[in-house]
Amino acid sequence: MKNDPNLSPSRDVISQRIASDGRAVTFLATDHIPGMPPRLWGVLVEAGGEADGGAAAFIRLGLRGGRDGWSVTQLLAIAQARFAVELARSGAPVAKAILHHLENALAVYHEALSDNSILPIAFEPAQEVSSYPWTRARAGLFCIDMCPEPFGHGAGITAEQLLTALDLALDAWLPVTPWRRRCWETRRAVREALTLEVQRVLGVKA
Repeated sequence: MKNDPNLSPSRDVISQRIASDGRAVTFLATDHIPGMPPRLWGVLVEAGGEADGGAAAFIRLGLRGGRDGWSVTQLLAIAQARFAVELARSGAPVAKAILHHLENALAVYHEALSDNSILPIAFEPAQEVSSYPWTRARAGLFCIDMCPEPFGHGAGITAEQLLTALDLALDAWLPVTPWRRRCWETRRAVREALTLEVQRVLGVKA
């Protein structure tokens, strides 16, 4: 995962990274005040290549509580669930190591939201041919459609992009959360998981 050097400046774009498969993950904000959480923020994820019509998905990140968007805790839980089924599918040591880092992240993280109510997540069966028993995560009005294939060949958000969205969200919380140390430790665990996931994907493509 790397930053895009060709990213055009924009008051609404905080950061953008390019995944190992070339898909973009763009962190957006509106009315962003330095040192304060954005009033409206989220991650725009390129969820398919040209064959999929340039599909994109928006992950809205909650600021005011569990019904405002996805919390970091929820996104961590989705990533954990994804790598749990990947470990069951492949038995690969790298999947086990990634899952370990995500479990550590969940154990240490404390929500920065003033309202810590977390809506339960439902995992819905795949509607297409998939290597996994579920491809959609849903909480209240929000849903995330994951790529049905282990190495990002198909429409949907890849595991690498989900981890990148988490990394971007944690970066945004660091300057303002009262739980800065916990947030930093969580980000470190997520970045370790992300590094391993990039290696997993590139190792197959090589």
